[in-house]
Amino acid sequence: MTDHGIMFAGAILGFGIALGGAAIGACVGDAVAGNAFLGGIARQPEAQGRMLPWLFAVIGLVEGMYFVTFGLGFVLLSQAR
Repeated sequence: MTDHGIMFAGAILGFGIALGGAAIGACVGDAVAGNAFLGGIARQPEAQGRMLPWLFAVIGLVEGMYFVTFGLGFVLLSQAR
């Protein structure tokens, strides 16, 4: 295996690890947001309509960071060639 092949294999391995970490982080972030939402609903059921847009905004930002990691990984992976 050439030096280029070893570097490319390391880049792919790093990309997989980064993507896996980002996925776990997104799952944890979504769970924390959902927990806070359900806790707020349990305390004030009449405020559900005001809290629901905030829940979707937070989940959208958390998932957006996952896709940023995904895109950045492909950019860095293309530079390893």
